[in-house]
Amino acid sequence: MKSISAWDGKKRLAVEEALKSGTKEIQRQAKERTPYRTGKLKRSVKQKYTVGKMQGMVYSNLKYAHLVEFGFKAHTVSPKNKKSMKVTQVGGDYFTKKAELPKQSARPFLKPAYEYEEQHIINSIKKALNKDEKIT
Repeated sequence: MKSISAWDGKKRLAVEEALKSGTKEIQRQAKERTPYRTGKLKRSVKQKYTVGKMQGMVYSNLKYAHLVEFGFKAHTVSPKNKKSMKVTQVGGDYFTKKAELPKQSARPFLKPAYEYEEQHIINSIKKALNKDEKIT
């Protein structure tokens, strides 16, 4: 990729377009695979593409997105700077000094989306690079 500036402009643009469309497709796949409860996690899946670095990124800026992706062990949570914390349940809200959280199994959505789309991106880049070459 370091020698990409030596390529002609059309090939560079074709590679950029393949990476950009691949990043958008990974975002679409991740949104489809996101576990749905309130829809907040699904709406938080974003993507960005940096042209200069030829780098695409799909991410979620929610504090708990990694917990959904990778899961977590059962543990106890207690407030850091206060005497108690508010816990919301179906029956209503209450305050407590600690809360027991049960084990949560992983429900990945980003990694499967990437793995599904990875080969398509690679094939698109290969196609873009070999488009102008003549076969003899």
